[in-house]
Amino acid sequence: MIRKGLGFSLLLALAAVFFISGWSKLQNPEPFAWSFIDVLPIGITSAEVLARVFIGIEWAIGAWLAAHLFLRPVTYKATIILLLLLTAYLVGLLMHQGNNGNCGCFGEWLYMKPLPAIWKNAVLIGLTVVLWFLYPGRPYKHDGYIALFLTAAAFTIPFVMRPVYVSSQGQTMHQPMSLDSLYRYAQPVPTQDLRQGKHIICYFSTTCPHCIKAAYLVQILHRQYPEFPIFMVLGGGKLAEHDFFDDTKSEAVPHTLLMNSDAFVALAGLSVPAIYWVNNGIIERKTYYTALEPASIRAWLKQ
Repeated sequence: MIRKGLGFSLLLALAAVFFISGWSKLQNPEPFAWSFIDVLPIGITSAEVLARVFIGIEWAIGAWLAAHLFLRPVTYKATIILLLLLTAYLVGLLMHQGNNGNCGCFGEWLYMKPLPAIWKNAVLIGLTVVLWFLYPGRPYKHDGYIALFLTAAAFTIPFVMRPVYVSSQGQTMHQPMSLDSLYRYAQPVPTQDLRQGKHIICYFSTTCPHCIKAAYLVQILHRQYPEFPIFMVLGGGKLAEHDFFDDTKSEAVPHTLLMNSDAFVALAGLSVPAIYWVNNGIIERKTYYTALEPASIRAWLKQ
């Protein structure tokens, strides 16, 4: 009885980790979705779909564990395989970005760096191995139908709770943008002439949470497509800039800090993030950051 009670408790605890992990990612799925853009040649919409499918996998495993479905034949194995894949991703993240920032294991609900997340996965793998021997489980009547229902629910709920947003092409404009203030007040002064040629100029506040998400996406695009003429103009102080780069990993993106607040508002407008597609000093398009699809950027550059 003690063995069964301990096994039952550990099984429910393991299932709870997968439920909480999926739920926390679903509260703000964008950063998690963009991690797929970092490793796969896909756009934002495809990444958003893939993120919800992954949450469905987590919830399906959690549901199968909690319902004692096919524990030894399927569920324990699937749990270990998923945790190993996640650990491999975290090792790559650790090597690429270092042990800083949020790995996204629990979304923005619980910030966790890559190294603690690797240890967390190691503990969960060990727990699953223990359960393999301690709590094998037994088949029961209609378990196949229950498995089918729980799996369908696990993959459907993420799309119902957080429908995939297909971004528009933004607002078409034909308005001049005087960028002279960047060459008078910005630090450092841009080395490239943003007044000539095509540039996607992103105005971000270093203290704006939406700007932080946008800058994280921008740095992925910059690493994947360094030929894209993306430039960030940051508003805020030097101290906040350090935290901004720590959260977004975007320091390698061409950027400048415009500490003159009046000049920043005159360029960015009254709300940020503000992203302008500028052609020889003329704004041709204003978009939200979710419209920064690689295919759209390529098409605009070829026009």
